[in-house]
Amino acid sequence: MSQPLTIDGRYFPKGSSRASRARLVMSDFASTQADVLMADGGRIAVEIASLSDRIGGIDRRIELVGGGLFMTADNDAVDGLSAFHGGFFSRIAQWESFHPRLIAFLVAIVVLVLALYRYGLPAAVSVAVWATPPGVTDIMDASTRRTLDQIIFDDTTLPQERRDKLQASFDDLAAASGTDANFVLLFRDGGAIGANALALPGGTVILTDQFVKLVSHDEAVAVMAHEVTHVSHQHSLRQIYRALGFAAVVALVSGDLGTAAEEILGGGGVLVAMAASREMELEADAGGVELLRKIDIDPANLSSALDKLYEHICGDLPGGVGSCEESGYLSTHPGGADRREALERRIDRR
Repeated sequence: MSQPLTIDGRYFPKGSSRASRARLVMSDFASTQADVLMADGGRIAVEIASLSDRIGGIDRRIELVGGGLFMTADNDAVDGLSAFHGGFFSRIAQWESFHPRLIAFLVAIVVLVLALYRYGLPAAVSVAVWATPPGVTDIMDASTRRTLDQIIFDDTTLPQERRDKLQASFDDLAAASGTDANFVLLFRDGGAIGANALALPGGTVILTDQFVKLVSHDEAVAVMAHEVTHVSHQHSLRQIYRALGFAAVVALVSGDLGTAAEEILGGGGVLVAMAASREMELEADAGGVELLRKIDIDPANLSSALDKLYEHICGDLPGGVGSCEESGYLSTHPGGADRREALERRIDRR
């Protein structure tokens, strides 16, 4: 270049907080070599190590090799230095502004997080589940029951005879499961959630009145077998630890990538969590079939009970029952068609 670049500012020698008025002079932008001209006429040869980013009107920092520092309010001059074609700092600027690279980097981070979640976390989750004392899951169950009773459920109105008969079958399933979970069967009016059955981490299984009225006795037992398998395989507890583990992985990997990156990473984790949930549902179906065989209940009752539930839940949707037939990335349960096919294969397997 024909004219050297001069930048007015303050010079801080290495290890000193005492500033001196000075001028930074560069004769060749392609080089990192420069001179600091002191106000008293002194001249110091320096080499530039890095330039700070532009943030409003804040003084720019020009770090020098060896520990010195030059600070200036001349943002335009520093921008010109970093953007000069062919110079060392222009290459840095180009790398930082080359958005496809940033996109590729973000994609790589997302893939890394999902890989850790999909393959690394299961081992950690298994250890956490193994180390969780039974009392902890009992506390989880008690707290969840209180919350559900306060905001959703009402007292059951089912006849005592029907409840007693289901309780006897539930006891048989609990014994056949071979697990030492603290199994408890509860009946509740489902309120807003209607016909449903659910299992809590510690062994509590809840059947709503609407569900019991919808199905036959053997069909209700079949669904209880499904829920007991959820408890035996500790699916709820595993999902809790998966969620906590994924949050920790995102916090560790994302660092200061910002809210947008964390949203993308979190969204990816939700999709993987939903896929894991669908796998657990299929596993609970398979385990339920085996439990039913142990207590001499036809496993086909599980298939017919699920058909009734799909009809009840999906029948009033715009697409009717067909809207629940296909699995999707945003589904926590497998689609009816996929689930029915997997269940029929398991029932046919002897």
